[in-house]
Amino acid sequence: EWTNWILACHTCNGAKLKKWPRCGYVDPCARRRTEHPEAYFDFDMTTAEIVPRASLAGPRRQRAIQTIDDLGLNGFHHLKKRTQWLVAAARAVGSTPDGDPSWYPLILFFASRDTGLSSITRKLLVERGISLPIA
Repeated sequence: EWTNWILACHTCNGAKLKKWPRCGYVDPCARRRTEHPEAYFDFDMTTAEIVPRASLAGPRRQRAIQTIDDLGLNGFHHLKKRTQWLVAAARAVGSTPDGDPSWYPLILFFASRDTGLSSITRKLLVERGISLPIA
């Protein structure tokens, strides 16, 4: 049913089944910055797990937890993909010479909200001291 639909991959939507919590799920396509997934989720950069932002409380925290749990966002296949991505991205960022602007367009592409795994890419860049325009 359309009332039980959320934009998610087949595996995640299948894990959700007919569940629909009162607080709803985090919308991966939210237009308002305060509703972007980054407002709800953070990443454990050691395990590649998605975790609720530490600053969340009440219904917003519950929405984050429910989304992670019901959609299986920390399932093995997701953790494997994120871990592989982090290793590759860290190598790529580590191999770029400081101050060399030629690599910046590629970094912007991978950090774009239109690119898969962009949230974890942006977190990696922030941890490496690479600032990006706010998007």
